[in-house]
Amino acid sequence: MEDLKCTKFYEQMRHILNGKNSTDNLLGKLLMIVRQYKYRCRMPFGLYVTAFWTAVLGYLVYSMTVNLDVMHIRSRWRSSSSHLLPVQRLLSHGNFQGDMEQLVYFE
Repeated sequence: MEDLKCTKFYEQMRHILNGKNSTDNLLGKLLMIVRQYKYRCRMPFGLYVTAFWTAVLGYLVYSMTVNLDVMHIRSRWRSSSSHLLPVQRLLSHGNFQGDMEQLVYFE
């Protein structure tokens, strides 16, 4: 039995992939077709991910450099004090239905 080494395996694979005859080159053709197929399947996903992250980074850069008032973003609350609820009331297990009418933003 021969002593198998990586160099012999490499030479055999190189001979198979770079063979001149069509019978020797079948594996090379198969590997080339598989490589092209994987590239064509992965390309749309890669383009989608690239476009998505470009849009995200563009939005982040825009929001960091431009004042948010220019973009006309404002709170949905009519006044700044209308959404200030006591946290103890929200976390309590008691019934506070009577207090709901006193809250400004429910009107």
